[in-house]
Amino acid sequence: MIALSINFANENHVDKIVVSTDDAFIKEIALKYGTEVIDRPMVLASNYSSTIDTLK
Repeated sequence: MIALSINFANENHVDKIVVSTDDAFIKEIALKYGTEVIDRPMVLASNYSSTIDTLK
């Protein structure tokens, strides 16, 4: 699913793709497909984390 999303963005001329994750496997895939990866801290990776806090 990650690879499909990255490929879709590339095919639709997205200038920059950034993946924010706390998962090593997702990070590995994202890097393999040439995206920038931001390591997400645990405080922003729980079910109770808000999207706005993560974006900040």
